[in-house]
Amino acid sequence: MSSHRVVIINNDMKYFGTDGIRGRVGGLLTEEFLQKIASAIATESKIKRCVIGGDTRASTQWITEIMGKTFSLYKIQIMNIDVVSTAALAYMTERLGGCVGIMVTASHNPHDWNGVKLFDKNGEKMGEDRLLQIEQLIDTQIEATGSESGEIKVNISAIDKWIDFLMLKFSHLKNYKDKPKIFLDCANGSGGDVAIKILGNLGFELDILNNSPDGYNINEKCGATDTGLLEKRIKAFKDEKFIGFAFDGDADRCVAVNHYGDEIAGDALLASLAVHLDVDKMASTILFNLGAEEYLKAKGIEVIKTKVGDKYVLRAVKEKSLMLGGEPNGHIVFPSIYKNGDGLITLLMTLEMVLKSGKCLHEITKDIPIYPSKNLNVVASRNQKEKIQKPEFVAFIKSLEASNPNYKIITRPSGTEDIIRITVEGKNKKKCEQIADIIAKCL
Repeated sequence: MSSHRVVIINNDMKYFGTDGIRGRVGGLLTEEFLQKIASAIATESKIKRCVIGGDTRASTQWITEIMGKTFSLYKIQIMNIDVVSTAALAYMTERLGGCVGIMVTASHNPHDWNGVKLFDKNGEKMGEDRLLQIEQLIDTQIEATGSESGEIKVNISAIDKWIDFLMLKFSHLKNYKDKPKIFLDCANGSGGDVAIKILGNLGFELDILNNSPDGYNINEKCGATDTGLLEKRIKAFKDEKFIGFAFDGDADRCVAVNHYGDEIAGDALLASLAVHLDVDKMASTILFNLGAEEYLKAKGIEVIKTKVGDKYVLRAVKEKSLMLGGEPNGHIVFPSIYKNGDGLITLLMTLEMVLKSGKCLHEITKDIPIYPSKNLNVVASRNQKEKIQKPEFVAFIKSLEASNPNYKIITRPSGTEDIIRITVEGKNKKKCEQIADIIAKCL
């Protein structure tokens, strides 16, 4: 095994991280700042129509209203499709003829965070060149004044088009008679109702957890970032016909839990899907587990590595015409189904794999080795984040590599939070912990 030193700045932008603009409401996200964002989007894009939707946070409606009123000053028609998943927003942007799609969400973050993800008229994540222009306009643009003259429409039935699309893609799952019972943790987010409707229409028995959003309980000890309750619920039965899934707040991520109540490593789920789809290449990030990578290599499947962030995976999938790409955290894209990653599509593709194989998820994934790793998050300012690019820190990492040649060492600033993420991976868990602690003390 070779050494893998990677020190990455996800981007050099001031506001946009790896997946849109994100921050605490009342902190970064003030009314004035949101107006500036909307003005910048309107100016850069010269849009006539905008499609906007969001997750279940209490602040989502407030943000939507501020941006909508600002857009109306530019005579822009706003189509508000209310509570939706991120993939549904992207899909509806294209279907409804939007010039820009705006998803108001902070994804897996707590309720007091929020943000915006931007999509172009084709329903694809907006390119970095355009984001850079928007960011520059945020700081320089003179906001529009005058009376609101744009049109604001609310279309809560638009989501039916997304439901019809997914039902068409997965109607074949109706034909299987011996279906597993599904335990689904909706994270009190925006993906629960649609998932329940589709899975029910496909004939699956459901046990639903955390689908009662109140604006403040999104991702609260639930969902993809905390599967404890889901694991406990399934573990009480230990029935091979049971399988669990959990979304995050905007349902673009999905993690799976087997009938023993064990969360399946995202790397193992990706690897098993690659085998199921019979691909010869797939894309994932530098965080993809070395054990899973060796497993795929033995089966003749190459893992193309990208920077951390699902937009980089999406780019690799598109540029190299791949059939599968994803991150270990549960962002997975299946281009034959839809061009963006979606938690519900991941769930449905996993069910397809289980049903076609005739095996439970544990049997499918049990032989995929996952090397232990140690992950640390160190609270860091922007200056501290820049420290990891400096020559002396790079030299320090190189010295660690030299003395630990069979370990993957990654230090990177988060693109969405004020932290530096440290990852050390290798066959010995204790050694991973020791190396990670050494790095943390030097930050």
